[in-house]
Amino acid sequence: MGKAVTPTDPHWHLLLSQILNFQYVYPSDYADIIPRWLFDELMRRANEQYDLPPSLEKVCRGPIIDQTQYAVDITDWHYKGMTIKTV
Repeated sequence: MGKAVTPTDPHWHLLLSQILNFQYVYPSDYADIIPRWLFDELMRRANEQYDLPPSLEKVCRGPIIDQTQYAVDITDWHYKGMTIKTV
């Protein structure tokens, strides 16, 4: 495994989402730029998420991405807000 992602990296989901966006936006270039091992590793992790028990607490990590877009989740839907400061 390379240095781009570590087994304990709590934000690997964000890296995977960016890689998927890059594949969509640059369909002729991504294979030469994104290492296949990295994509495979992140997809494996995503697949394994379904084998984990669900969180006992309603958590919204959206504020890590955008502080305002997910405000309703925290204030009205009573999710616990996660930010870079709380992680």
